[in-house]
Amino acid sequence: MAKTPLIDFRKNNYQIDAIATAANNMGIKTVESLRSGIYYFFEDDEVVIATVRGSAKMKLATAEIIVAELTDMINEFRADQKAGLKPMDSRKIQKMLQEDFT
Repeated sequence: MAKTPLIDFRKNNYQIDAIATAANNMGIKTVESLRSGIYYFFEDDEVVIATVRGSAKMKLATAEIIVAELTDMINEFRADQKAGLKPMDSRKIQKMLQEDFT
C-alpha cells in the first residue's frame, strides 16, 4: 500500500511558498532555489521538484540519474547551438534513411 503524502502537490501551486513553509514545519527538508521559483522537498528516499506550474516526484536515485544525463545533454545542446547545428525534422530523417537503405 502506498504511503499517503504529507503534502499534496497539484498542477497549479500558486501558493508554493505557503506549501514550502507548511512542509518545513512538518519536518520535510525544504529548499528554495535562489532562482526561478523552484522548490525542492526531501522526504525519506524521495524528492519533489515543484514550481507554481506543477511538480515532479521521484526517488533520489532517479533524480541523480536525471541530473547527470541532463547535464550532458545541455552541454551537447549548447555545443550544437554554438556550431550552428539544428535538429533534423522528421522529413529530413526519413530522406536520410531512404538514401542509406536504397
